[in-house]
Amino acid sequence: ISHAKGRFWKAEEAEEAFAAVKGATEGTVRAVTRKSRTSKPPAPFNTTSLQAAAAAEGLAPGRTMRLAESLYMDGYISYPRVDNTVYPSSLDLAEVVRTIAGNPAYAPYCKELLAKGTLTATRGKKETTDHPPIYPTAKATPDDLPPAEYKLYNLVARRFLATLSNPAVVEGTKVSLDVAGEPFVAKGDVLAVPGFRAIYPYGLKKDETLPALAEGATIAFNGATCAKKQTEPPARYSQGKLIQEMEKLGLGTKSTRHAIIERLYQVKYIQNDPIEPSQLGMAVVDALDKFA
Repeated sequence: ISHAKGRFWKAEEAEEAFAAVKGATEGTVRAVTRKSRTSKPPAPFNTTSLQAAAAAEGLAPGRTMRLAESLYMDGYISYPRVDNTVYPSSLDLAEVVRTIAGNPAYAPYCKELLAKGTLTATRGKKETTDHPPIYPTAKATPDDLPPAEYKLYNLVARRFLATLSNPAVVEGTKVSLDVAGEPFVAKGDVLAVPGFRAIYPYGLKKDETLPALAEGATIAFNGATCAKKQTEPPARYSQGKLIQEMEKLGLGTKSTRHAIIERLYQVKYIQNDPIEPSQLGMAVVDALDKFA
């Protein structure tokens, strides 16, 4: 629960609101509103989006590409160095679903997809004709591959199935409260219709279920806190985010961006993840700025 105003930019206003609710033990529900929003299935994987998604799961871009090359050479996924995010019409989507349905973890979901009849895939913004987006080309289970390779294969397979799925529906609830004349709000989200999220849980926030409340109800108020904070700088880039930013800025290519980042780590110009410039890296930049 937070004050309806959110952040107070003036200390005296915050202190005034805090003083008003100090000692209050209950609040009144003024309104309960519910809104549903649709979450669309993701686009097919190209090299950049695969690296970004894998980085969020703990696989650095350089390692992701080595694993992807190995999976490709062994016939488990399609060619991993692509810009394309639109499946070509020549790709038999249903046949790919039938192929990977041999994995028991995917089998029930694959059966549901095939029962729909015609499969329609999502489309990304980049369409080229050299190679299709990255998709699974053979069945694999945890028994068939080393753990790291299966982790990446599982991501690719689930992403492929997600691109053929229905949207997810999230129901948001907002409760407006009155505590001693001060407005407060509580918000919660629940996954109402799983859709593609049933097979692709990556990045999904946990449900935040609010108790059932009705307008006019009285609830217990357990006190408030008032904290003074400064505005924070933007978050540092993770390796996955940096790959995406390099693509936007036209730095490197789909085949070299991960290697550039790896090299910066090797020569100790950057460190940690999220990425921080090292003293050496900053000294090099300063020297280039001054003399080059």
